Amino acid sequence: WEKYFYFTFLMSIVWIAIYAYFMVWWAVVIGDFIGIPQAVMGLTFLAAGTSVPDLITSVIVAKQGHGDMAVSSSIGDQLGKVLGVTGVQVVTSSMSPWACPSLGFLVASHSDKGNAPCCDGDDATC
Repeated sequence: WEKYFYFTFLMSIVWIAIYAYFMVWWAVVIGDFIGIPQAVMGLTFLAAGTSVPDLITSVIVAKQGHGDMAVSSSIGDQLGKVLGVTGVQVVTSSMSPWACPSLGFLVASHSDKGNAPCCDGDDATC
């Protein structure tokens, strides 16, 4: 089995990517059918769906008598997600011409710069 380690690791990443793609696609289709906006589907159902495996593993570990391990896993996982997303956002916003440093997030693309929500008329990028 040891000689198949790299192949099985690569295939597990491929399967995760495939299932993640279909999970997002199905969420969009179901949201469109029910009438829920895609942003709401992404921020609620998909976010909850990615936390369910952490919940299940925390419950299993807690039932085995390792409550401290379950709590630290949950806190560490959520903290890692927040710090990871914040770090990616900071790096990408500093590279984007549509960055809005005063608000701290990326501004959606607009046809002309005057429509950017962070523009107050005094900013050189507006």
